[in-house]
Amino acid sequence: MGSELVSQYYERFHQASGKQGTMMIPERLDFIREEVGSQKDVIELGCRYGDLLSHLLTGNHVMGIDVDRHAVELCRRRFGIPAQVANLNERLPLADQSFDVVVLSEVLEHLPYPELTLGEAARILRPNGKLIGSVPNATKAQNRIRFLLTGRVETDPTHLHYFSEKALVAHLSQFFERWQFRYVGGRYRIISPRWLASYILFTAGPPRHS
Repeated sequence: MGSELVSQYYERFHQASGKQGTMMIPERLDFIREEVGSQKDVIELGCRYGDLLSHLLTGNHVMGIDVDRHAVELCRRRFGIPAQVANLNERLPLADQSFDVVVLSEVLEHLPYPELTLGEAARILRPNGKLIGSVPNATKAQNRIRFLLTGRVETDPTHLHYFSEKALVAHLSQFFERWQFRYVGGRYRIISPRWLASYILFTAGPPRHS
């Protein structure tokens, strides 16, 4: 699908849903901030309005990419973050090994070909670089029950893939040497994180550079 068509779709979807920013889950934000650290060159793929990147500005050099032209303009205007329009399903307009950290938070589930974007993330990371991300926990109990009752896993029409930890490993292992996971969100997740947590947070690195 062409970048302009995708940009228009997401702009209409965000306006119709009334979402003016990225929902911040405190545990997810704390995790990303801790993993990023400071004195890093950081890029967020799928930055939307720049809400997450705004929390990484201090002590880091940050930039963002998103297919939604309206969101990119707001990111620039609200936070002064250098953001640009690009389709994450294509080769990114970025040099090899140019970043210390790539952030992919709540993005992979929206992409038709997540392997393409993960491969690009690995390409633009430096040899000791790190990928930090999150995805909805698609195999949590609530989704299993919904599927049994309605035939639908989730209600968000923009979600194209559903990720479990096993599915993430299958993707990440193609491009990264190591990975770690953490389950967050959900009132009862302490009982069984894999069954009841809302999100899977992950880090991966270093990248496998050919």
